[in-house]
Amino acid sequence: MSKARNIADVLVSPDFTGTVTAAGNVVVGATAVGGVTSGTKTYITSTGNLYVASSGEEAAYFNRNSNDGSIVEFRKGNSAIGSIQSRSGVVSTIILDPRTGGAGLTGTGAGMTPTNNVGATSDNLCDLGKSTNRFKDLHLGGGVYLGGTGAANKLDDYEEGTWTANINGASSVANTTGYYQKIGNRVFFQYYSEAATLTAVQANITGLPFAVNGLYNPFYSGHNSATPLATGGYIGASSHRLLFVNDGVTTTATYSAGSSKYVMVAGSYITNS
Repeated sequence: MSKARNIADVLVSPDFTGTVTAAGNVVVGATAVGGVTSGTKTYITSTGNLYVASSGEEAAYFNRNSNDGSIVEFRKGNSAIGSIQSRSGVVSTIILDPRTGGAGLTGTGAGMTPTNNVGATSDNLCDLGKSTNRFKDLHLGGGVYLGGTGAANKLDDYEEGTWTANINGASSVANTTGYYQKIGNRVFFQYYSEAATLTAVQANITGLPFAVNGLYNPFYSGHNSATPLATGGYIGASSHRLLFVNDGVTTTATYSAGSSKYVMVAGSYITNS
């Protein structure tokens, strides 16, 4: 069995293939300290720097046997400021600044879990970013749980867009573009016709961007000369149609025939889409 040797023994050994320069640098795979952008080489400099380059494979292996704990520790002024650790045998943990309590991340199956300053998993303790140190955009393929962990706390959709309004019985409409905002299963919408030419038919508008979930939903109307007896109405269950209803009754409204008629509507409803 070969006997373990210290670094001094290695440097003077006849099987040592590196070079010790006049400046006290140890060089393996080269003749002098230089760049590490190509090839396979290692430099240990007299000023305390380690440079390692490997071509086509891992440049370094760090292995902790027997138990969990720090595999690599980072220090500033000889005070520990962070480490990469092994937890539960296979979990890799990054700890940030344990001097001030710190936090980190650990891999747990297909996810990442926050940790405290000693690498133990934590719950509801760590923030992501600060009010003056924010991340920019967050791209998610799923949803986000806000204020709780139940199904009712999951926000799985947000979008903004336009929808095309179709005014029943209109021969001309200056504007057919409405706008919507969908947050989860709640859709907020608004539309303004500008000048329209109408006939005296049932007052309704179709084209909402998502179907209603089977419940009736009210909407309101203003700046409206198209249905002067109706300041609102309802969205039919399981439909995309806004039906105007005369105020104080349940009778559906009829458009006031003529040109330069205006209608403005807004409201919200729940969808299953």
